[in-house]
Amino acid sequence: MRPPLEGVLLTLNNLVAGVSLLAVFTASCTPARQPGVLSDTPLPAPVADTFFTGCAFLDQNANERVDRDDTFLGGMTFVITLSGGAGFAASTADTGGATVAIPAPLETGAWPVVAQMEMPQPSAFAQVGDLEITLAYPDTRADFLFSPR
Repeated sequence: MRPPLEGVLLTLNNLVAGVSLLAVFTASCTPARQPGVLSDTPLPAPVADTFFTGCAFLDQNANERVDRDDTFLGGMTFVITLSGGAGFAASTADTGGATVAIPAPLETGAWPVVAQMEMPQPSAFAQVGDLEITLAYPDTRADFLFSPR
């Protein structure tokens, strides 16, 4: 068992450390301008990424549309091309999906966006339907269908 004085000293030490830490955090929050004077410096725009999802499906029942019977295809390359020509890509996982993150928010003027799903070559699959899907704001998912060759 500790003597009572040692417990009081430990408590005081912890209290002093906590107050010092609080003073450091409080000091960093002090505005650099005088109270009542507004800054004419604009605040930076909020930053958010834009995400696109592409899914690759194998048309198991050959009905040429994505439905429950279709399985996912991994190893494909999902490509997003912005209206200005910049391209971003990601590979599909075994779950058939890929996510492309554009490291910025896309304003409405940056649309439409073109989505493609590319097969590795040589491939045992052929694409069914459109090779490119145009995504209009705010569409961010494109499904692609493939059949066995």
